[in-house]
Amino acid sequence: MKTIVSSLAIAAIIAGCSTIRAPVQAPLTSLPMKMTSAGHAYVYGDIDQVQDYPLIIDTAANFGVLPERLQGKLQLAEEDLHIEEIQGATGKREMMRGTVGHTSLRGETVPNIDFIFQDMQSLTLSNGLIPGIIGHNYLRHYCIEFDFIHSQFNLAKGGCPTGKVESLRALPFHIEDEFIKLQASFAGENIDAILDTGAHHSFINSALLPLLRNVEHGKQSTSSGLGGHQQNKTEIQQVNYKLGNYSILEPIMFVADLSVFDDLGYNNKPILLLGLDLFRSGRLIIDYQNRNIYF
Repeated sequence: MKTIVSSLAIAAIIAGCSTIRAPVQAPLTSLPMKMTSAGHAYVYGDIDQVQDYPLIIDTAANFGVLPERLQGKLQLAEEDLHIEEIQGATGKREMMRGTVGHTSLRGETVPNIDFIFQDMQSLTLSNGLIPGIIGHNYLRHYCIEFDFIHSQFNLAKGGCPTGKVESLRALPFHIEDEFIKLQASFAGENIDAILDTGAHHSFINSALLPLLRNVEHGKQSTSSGLGGHQQNKTEIQQVNYKLGNYSILEPIMFVADLSVFDDLGYNNKPILLLGLDLFRSGRLIIDYQNRNIYF
């Protein structure tokens, strides 16, 4: 009598005899990372036929921003353009929004993402170019790393390579309204924190101010957002708080009741906007797939 063995059984036997291999991780793509005079991290990328253009890496921008002069160069079809009211950090404004076919950082390409066309004159670089912004609609497809030690920006598809995060502190996050949200605590009270790599320093609103202890108040100045609106801010120094279970001391941050806080429902509720300066002594990794930041 013949013995019939199913193909599934054969596959199981073969699998049992083979060498078990760890899953293949996507290689890192590395780009030189530069800093603006105001402290924003940027890289050079390609947007359709516009090559090697400076783009600020902004995790809190729902979509990208490009200077108005590039709208003509990109030759977008009329159906890919429309006027929309956009919320910036300091207010709302009507702007042109368009869908770009291909956005690429050193060959890492994401198709059909939206950009706002708006000049950010205050960020003009020493080479005379007005930088753009690359935001959440591109970044969410990757594990991204700000490596300030080596002045590099790194990307990997899928989760972050294990070797990259082993020595760093891990903190979980969730995505809400296309923002990276984490948990912070001031004087034992838990509050929401938004990670904003487009902000050079961290900001809190005045609703959080009563939770601070022994901070020094510095000078007052103004902030200008994407729409050009000005809002007052006050420098504060030596601010202690926790991110998850990790103790943080920020030498400088700002108090400002930004319009975007009201738009997100934090007008009378404490909120922390985490800026890039907190991480500039080392590395910041954002694992969009597994919802962790590492620093």
